[in-house]
Amino acid sequence: YHYMFDYWQQEYDVVENRWREYYNHIATANQMLGTINAMDPNSLTNDVKSFQANAYAFRGYAYLQLSYLFGLPYYMGADDTIWGKGQKYDNANTPCVPIVTEEIIGDQPRSTVGQVYDWSMADLKESYDLFVQCGMEKTASPTDIDGCFAAMYLARAHMIKHEWSEAAKYADVIIKNVPIMTSASDILQGFSSLNLPNIVYGCDITSDNSTIYMSWFSQMDMFGDGYAAIGVWRAG
Repeated sequence: YHYMFDYWQQEYDVVENRWREYYNHIATANQMLGTINAMDPNSLTNDVKSFQANAYAFRGYAYLQLSYLFGLPYYMGADDTIWGKGQKYDNANTPCVPIVTEEIIGDQPRSTVGQVYDWSMADLKESYDLFVQCGMEKTASPTDIDGCFAAMYLARAHMIKHEWSEAAKYADVIIKNVPIMTSASDILQGFSSLNLPNIVYGCDITSDNSTIYMSWFSQMDMFGDGYAAIGVWRAG
């Protein structure tokens, strides 16, 4: 079905799983924001603001990912190139995914690509600003959601919209806070350690998230004692 591009109907696992994954993130973020935003703003401590920032970050990230999967690209074609033939196809007004927030509840119609990008970027911007207020532009651990996480996706979204100066502004946040690899040992390590200096955000691989099915290695390594070794192999 994958190879024949016939695995895209709404009831199929690949589609339904991704939809549920990101809307579950959005539902959790909405619960958090509904509680925090109802509080007296003067009573919000930095700890509470950090949870608020996390919720905005996850919701903004989820809407951006949903736009990739269930909407057309913001732009198609390439400006002033032979590939785009000098044309830019603007898909901002084409259908994308429903927007649900702590204030917009229940079943909603599909919003446009432009509306989803506006909402996603507003969430990520609010998240970044809150993290800066809390002194969390960059935390000590790359497993934390922090200002650099929000800046990374803001830079990406601005690039997609061809808003180059804003993209550069948020990319500079990453450059300022996350050093590049300079040693041979780092470069040759294999790009699989959270201890590398250039990690913006990552997940630590532990026994809890490396079960028979639940790990990247299990899915992809035909020599490993996991999903592939059971007999469902990936062609190299």
